[in-house]
Amino acid sequence: MIAEVIKYSRRKQVSPVCKRNALLVFLLAIMLVTGCTGVQTFSQTAYPGDTVAMAIGRQDVKFKNATIIITDSSGFSQSFPANDPLVRSWINVYPDPVSKFIVGRETGNNLGSGAWVWGVATGLQVGERDLYDTMVFLDLPANLAPGVAVIDIQVAGTSILAGPVSVNVLSGTGASNPFDIREGGLQPQILDSMRRAKHYTISFTGTEVPAAIQVQLSHNPDRENGGVGQAYVASPRGDIMNPTWTDDGVALRVILANAWQKSAEDLAVAPSWQNDPDFTWFKFYVAGGITGLQIDNISAFDVNGNPVTGVMAVLQ
Repeated sequence: MIAEVIKYSRRKQVSPVCKRNALLVFLLAIMLVTGCTGVQTFSQTAYPGDTVAMAIGRQDVKFKNATIIITDSSGFSQSFPANDPLVRSWINVYPDPVSKFIVGRETGNNLGSGAWVWGVATGLQVGERDLYDTMVFLDLPANLAPGVAVIDIQVAGTSILAGPVSVNVLSGTGASNPFDIREGGLQPQILDSMRRAKHYTISFTGTEVPAAIQVQLSHNPDRENGGVGQAYVASPRGDIMNPTWTDDGVALRVILANAWQKSAEDLAVAPSWQNDPDFTWFKFYVAGGITGLQIDNISAFDVNGNPVTGVMAVLQ
């Protein structure tokens, strides 16, 4: 069975399409050309009470553990948790799966835009293929003094930013952005639903990169079996890794196989593309609110279906 999955797996994953306003699209463009981390808010100037946005780099931290600290031009600092009403949203944004950025990165082509160079640089920077930038939409406190204010975000007393983010605060009174769209404003519940859900991360290590991995996991009973939650498996990059999975309410089996079956010619030049197969391809997430997830067994195979030893799974 596993050999057939390796040989014939071509299923494509389709991500849900969310409604976005023009601000999100523009910020994503900024993220791609500025190396992911902003040094100023958008917009660069704002009144107290206005909504600003920040690109804070790829942040894989628990939202509830973050603290936002704003120091205005007078030196007055105030802090509040990331789940404070002033934080309108904390979401991850991704490049178009057929953008030059992604296609150029995976095929070794610049596509007239330096796409391969940007894609490889970003991939090497974060050390994996789940490429996103974290965006924070923030209502500025109403009591900020005019002048340049500095924003920092910390977890356990340590900044998670590459550097402080500044905003030029004008004298006057602003207003929270309702994020109007033709269908109406984006309500707090809608913005919150765009935030990454609680999840487990399963990654892999070893000496030989396999063509496929099968993982057997177990968890506490789900909602259909007297417990809570419902297992949901997600691959961060369905274009390069294809997961097939089943869950019976207490046992979860996941089979991961390369979506792109590379030819010998592809593999021969892959190192020069910096996109040769590695263990980061196999990382996946388990969400859905289940509890007590644990790894019971793992098997790995090469392209011919032969066992690959020494592969280990890490659950976080």
